[in-house]
Amino acid sequence: MSPRVSVIVPVYERTAFLRAAVESVCAQTEASWELLLVDDGSSVSTLDYLDSIAAPPRIRVLRLPHSGNPAAVRNAGIRAATGTFVALLDSDDEWAAGKLAAQLAGIEESGCRWGYTAFVHMNAAGQPLTRSRYQPWRAARFTGVEGVARLDSMIALPSVIAERALITEVGAFDESLHYYEDYDLWFRLALVAPPHELAEPLTRVRRHDEHYSDTSELRTRLDLDRVYARMIEKLRETQVRRAVRRLRAVNAGRLAGIYAAERDIRGALHSLIETSRHSRGEAAWWFGAARALVRGVLLPARRHPPAQNP
Repeated sequence: MSPRVSVIVPVYERTAFLRAAVESVCAQTEASWELLLVDDGSSVSTLDYLDSIAAPPRIRVLRLPHSGNPAAVRNAGIRAATGTFVALLDSDDEWAAGKLAAQLAGIEESGCRWGYTAFVHMNAAGQPLTRSRYQPWRAARFTGVEGVARLDSMIALPSVIAERALITEVGAFDESLHYYEDYDLWFRLALVAPPHELAEPLTRVRRHDEHYSDTSELRTRLDLDRVYARMIEKLRETQVRRAVRRLRAVNAGRLAGIYAAERDIRGALHSLIETSRHSRGEAAWWFGAARALVRGVLLPARRHPPAQNP
């Protein structure tokens, strides 16, 4: 029989964190699950660990050539999944033991097709982070697609469960996005069906120095611009579209600022010309443009931090 839920975990090294993530899945009070560990070309030591815990059909390992593309890795897991629902978990995060059971019950009782929970932050050692920026977050009241578009309804990826058929219906993760691919998917899911929210923090998100990154702030801003553009195209309410246009204009100014910080004035001007087509009617764009140009002329060039492995 097919499991009730397929748990998708993308893997690339970080075995110490991965062990805790796998243990949190195995500790679930919900019994009907399968775990798909989708490896993105890890080293032999990580593959040895994966082979040691593989127990088909309950725990399966999918081996992929390294791409450094989280969306593509997750999509491979979704395609291989057999459960009615798909639950997403990153290899450095963890769940409380009752997470799947409580969330599935809430989703099914509410008639929703997907949902998310509140979450807490922890450090590399698994200890709770209590500084103000890492205070426990509670699931905000869902305010429609506009809430997702404006980030009023914040959704942590490892907290999400969705019908596998719904994810397939909306097209799963966009593999051309290296950033904000989750944000983009939540918006497309919300266009089709409202989510169930669970205010209990059953998801633990780890903050550490080994997060996925290609160190490209430029790529981050370019991807965010693409997501905003899609939202504006699909949103129907004028007020909400205007709010997202304003967010896009702010992002456009920051995009130009990245070029200016590198003393790439030509790049900054090209960026401003391109983004002026959709954002020049917003005061935020003009402020960002002026700030970018001043930054490029008066401030020293930015020094790059050392590169991180994805």
